[in-house]
Amino acid sequence: MPTLFRMGSPIRVLHWYWQSAGGGIDRVVRTLARRQADNPGLDIRLATGRAWDAARDPKLPPASGMGFRHGLDFLRLGRVRAALRDIDLLHMHSFNPVVALAARQTRTRVIYTDHGSDRSKSPRNLIMQWLLQRRFVGRVAALVTSPSRFAAAGQEEFYARKIRAVENGLEASSIRARRSSQKTRAEFGLSPRDFVIGTAAVFQERKRLPLLLKVFAEFERLNPHARARLLIAGDGWGADALRDGAAGLGIADRTVFCGFRRDVHDVIAAMDTFVLPTKGEPFGLAAVEAMLLQRPVIVFKSGGGLVEVVRDGETGYIVPTASKAVRALEDIYRHPRGARELGRRARAIALRRFGMERMERSIYACYQEAVHAP
Repeated sequence: MPTLFRMGSPIRVLHWYWQSAGGGIDRVVRTLARRQADNPGLDIRLATGRAWDAARDPKLPPASGMGFRHGLDFLRLGRVRAALRDIDLLHMHSFNPVVALAARQTRTRVIYTDHGSDRSKSPRNLIMQWLLQRRFVGRVAALVTSPSRFAAAGQEEFYARKIRAVENGLEASSIRARRSSQKTRAEFGLSPRDFVIGTAAVFQERKRLPLLLKVFAEFERLNPHARARLLIAGDGWGADALRDGAAGLGIADRTVFCGFRRDVHDVIAAMDTFVLPTKGEPFGLAAVEAMLLQRPVIVFKSGGGLVEVVRDGETGYIVPTASKAVRALEDIYRHPRGARELGRRARAIALRRFGMERMERSIYACYQEAVHAP
């Protein structure tokens, strides 16, 4: 039997997503859950498909890993059903057919947040997303949210229903460098005099990191005395290809691949400017983090939600082409005082727009709407 919401009692919410591995969804959900724990109108719990890394964040509400061996591990169905037994609302941040079936069987109300999905029509996606996810989210979820207007527009077409845009938030107090940029640069063999262009991203095709390599190479060709260096934080399947690309462009000895970093805020703070060449980004959490660290951000007009995050000429640059990206880098390099002012404005605007308090209020309103809906 479904659990009945008790009027006057806290809304019992279970956040679900695939793994607590430090990625964008993980960071957003953890930060949101910590803020929600202070709301007397909510009783928050978390669950992931993979094992839960409890040591990383002991201050979170109760959390557990379901021990999925793979995405179609229906042997975990009973465990998920048990986790939903006394839950009023399941907040799904990624789709899984086992969790979807458990929600249907227990008649648990669902809010689904689509943080950005791969819509390619591979054989796996045709089944998992175009058939199962599209049907479940489009017909079963009480309410669907998205992190940007750009993402919501595409999702409305995909799910054939209204999507509510709720921008991601961050706890600004946690977005800070814990050591000096000089010490971080020294770790990577970079000098305080170097002009450091950088990014932080998962190495995926849509991140277009090969484009960043080309932009850097062209900037260096036009500005040979700039002592330019490229600093890339992140990892993924394309790491070897990126290193080969840097070698092919003749910039390997001026490019630092520092891998996945838990101290990524220290790494970003060591950059002079932050560049995200992503195409069709649903939101752009890394861009907001760079803004909070007072770094001017360069994104492309094809960046999707990134265009909603960055204000051209006010917090950074929105450019149409690689050549314009080079021009933006030249502006930042040649006018360091102006670049610092961009960074200051970027932080001030990010504090107003992307605070976790604002996101928590919006999500809480969604929860109240979902549990009181007929």
